[in-house]
Amino acid sequence: MKKFWNSIQKNNTGNYNNGDYNTGNRNVGNNNSGYFNTGNSNTGEHNYGDKNSGSYNIGSHNTGYHNIGSHNTGDNNYGSYNSGDFNTGNFNTGNYNSGDYNVGDFNSGNYNTGAFNTETPKMRFFDKETEMTMKEWHSSEAFAILSRIDFAPTEWVWGEEHPDHKITGGYLEKTEAGRVYTYKPFLTWWNGLSEKEKEIIKAIPNFDEDKFFKITGIKV
Repeated sequence: MKKFWNSIQKNNTGNYNNGDYNTGNRNVGNNNSGYFNTGNSNTGEHNYGDKNSGSYNIGSHNTGYHNIGSHNTGDNNYGSYNSGDFNTGNFNTGNYNSGDYNVGDFNSGNYNTGAFNTETPKMRFFDKETEMTMKEWHSSEAFAILSRIDFAPTEWVWGEEHPDHKITGGYLEKTEAGRVYTYKPFLTWWNGLSEKEKEIIKAIPNFDEDKFFKITGIKV
């Protein structure tokens, strides 16, 4: 029976695998390294999902143990994109958080920085306090307009400004994400806005023309 089982699978190292290219035993899927995995490209044991590194994960791209969700780094998280342990929620950095986007420990709420917080904090704009929460900000027209800024990590430049242009026909120029500071994405974005949209940006709480210029290079 074992000989027949291996003959209908491809390149498995182990026993009772249902799939291809598995290393270990009783995997269902492909490219697993470990035991009792259901999914693909898992490393560990008893994972249900894809590309988990650890054991007993339900979801995908987890690094750690006993995670239910995806893209967690740590153990015993219930949610996704958590970095830490025992978080219930999403995008938490720390431990024992119940909520989303917390940085710290034992927070019950959202967007907290610190420990043992139960409320959602108000935001600061231009270095001053406001009455706006992060959720309200992310739902605002101003945030939607700002989200249209194109922060490409590199920009293709045609021409003879680089010694390799004869081979490639051009070269990749680093932008802000590449640590070469440039105002170009901000200026291109600003020049493409309508007057109404510019007024919405200038209506951001505590709007400060000097600080806006320092960050964006835009004089309003």
